[in-house]
Amino acid sequence: MLEIELKKKFTKDLKKHILNQKIELEVFDLVVENLRNQIPLDKRFKDHALSGTYKGCRERHIKPDVLLVYRVKGNVLTLVRLGSHSELFCKPPTPLITLK
Repeated sequence: MLEIELKKKFTKDLKKHILNQKIELEVFDLVVENLRNQIPLDKRFKDHALSGTYKGCRERHIKPDVLLVYRVKGNVLTLVRLGSHSELFCKPPTPLITLK
């Protein structure tokens, strides 16, 4: 069984998604427990490796647009982020520059 480490940003994301009722806790718990016990999940969770900002991490779909970003290193499961595609992967808009 893997030890669980929670990143600060993940904890914040989780609280937000629970308050907004964007995730079903039963499904979330199932995904995390299976990760922790290294039990394969159904293909509907779309587990895959990430690149770019999250290189070295993997992602699982909790819902179609609620994603869990995590990393397994040694015997530690690190929960990195939880959010929608746009929250996790879209760059913030560039501020408008006003010309004088």
